[in-house]
Amino acid sequence: MTGNGELTGLSNEGLEREIAELGGHINAATARWLGLVGEYDRREAWAEWGCRSCTHRLLHRCGVSPAAAREQVRVARRVAGLPHLREAFARGELCYSQVRAVTRVATPDTEADLLEIALHATASQLETIVRAYRGVLEVELGDGSGEHRRRFVQCEHDEDGALIIHARLPAEEGALVLTALEASREALRAKRGAPN
Repeated sequence: MTGNGELTGLSNEGLEREIAELGGHINAATARWLGLVGEYDRREAWAEWGCRSCTHRLLHRCGVSPAAAREQVRVARRVAGLPHLREAFARGELCYSQVRAVTRVATPDTEADLLEIALHATASQLETIVRAYRGVLEVELGDGSGEHRRRFVQCEHDEDGALIIHARLPAEEGALVLTALEASREALRAKRGAPN
């Protein structure tokens, strides 16, 4: 890290140049880190530590919040299938926030166009563009009833670490989720030897 005396000797132009250069290095390092996370997840190497998921391992190993870990694993999985986006990120041309936004909607068919937009937009602008794009997709691909827009699943962790889930799903999907939760609960009870 540069000492304070050295910083005061830099011109404004020099400060700006160094900030931009180091920002690119941080972006490239983040791209590399996410590539490693993606491969670690693909291999399910986290299971060797008795963890339930890659997200769970990141919580303990890297000290990130549950929400950040989930999002980092999601982005690592998605960017693996988007080579042009991945390469621009690795070159330091995009920041994590930009990549995170684009991976919410990008497909191999739309990747090039979205990358072009990302290279000229801030992360905040991209979030707005992605929200609008998702809305258009829902209208074009939806059944016209607006059901897609009303469905959601939100997960968060309480202060004590407990998981809180809020959801609105079509009846059939909701029934599947409840069945899966009940089966998981029964499996946990059986594993612990607890009475029903």
